[in-house]
Amino acid sequence: KICFTFAINCAKIFINMIRGPVRSRLPEKIVEAAQALVSEGYKEIVLTGIHLGLYGTDLRPQIDLSVPLRLLEDIQGLERIRLSSLDPAEITPEILELMATSNKICSHLHISLQSGSTKILQRMRRPYTAQEFLELVTRIRQAMPDVGLTSDIIVGFPGETEEDFECTMQVVKAAAFSRLHVFPYSPRPGTPAADFPEQVAAQVKEERSRRLISLGHRLALDFHRRHLGQQLSVLVEEEREEGLLVGYSDNYIRTRFSGDDKLVNEIVPVVVTSVAKDHVCGEQKQEFLTKKRKE
Repeated sequence: KICFTFAINCAKIFINMIRGPVRSRLPEKIVEAAQALVSEGYKEIVLTGIHLGLYGTDLRPQIDLSVPLRLLEDIQGLERIRLSSLDPAEITPEILELMATSNKICSHLHISLQSGSTKILQRMRRPYTAQEFLELVTRIRQAMPDVGLTSDIIVGFPGETEEDFECTMQVVKAAAFSRLHVFPYSPRPGTPAADFPEQVAAQVKEERSRRLISLGHRLALDFHRRHLGQQLSVLVEEEREEGLLVGYSDNYIRTRFSGDDKLVNEIVPVVVTSVAKDHVCGEQKQEFLTKKRKE
């Protein structure tokens, strides 16, 4: 199954298909799907699926996500490979090494944190502690210093105290995410958490959400400021914003700049000249001034 996204230059390939036991698409089928997209003009694909990092555990012999990634790297005309959301335990040293040395795999990871309180993580049945998450972030940044790290946070999970929430704020600061998605907890009938005691009041969840969203905006602005004067490789999308071309860098910075429509679906060098919390602006350069990542 292939699901197209809003951009003409990017498409999603589902590589494991359903909830429940993992069912992985064969590597050759993933390659076929990617080749078909490239022949239609796509420059970037996003690999996605339920528990993406468990890819291949159901195949015999077992393989992991690095197998299709290496095969996709060899496809002529495919410029970028982006990974969708991964759980912390699914980011292995092998995946990090491959990402750090690849010229095609985007320097961007979306890792689901959910909470910065180890107590709440245990109530959520998440298989990691807050400290283990931060240790993973350290390893990621050692491998890819300019990586874009994005994450999801659930605010107001049953039993979350103000102290627990402050732990989340501190972990988010320490992780220095480039973009943050914040969701207030809402009970789903039939789930254990819906019957937990100590449900958090709606107004408390709203207030905590505002505080965390505000922190996320500050962190995004900090990340963008780090790129002032630096060159980004921007894949240009079809729609303009305020008359400007717009696209994403490989580390997932939304970028606006002046340019001709003929640049749509091209990867363009852009030097950042100004920043905001949700995007940067820049000037197009005629050629790339810096090399890609490691050869």
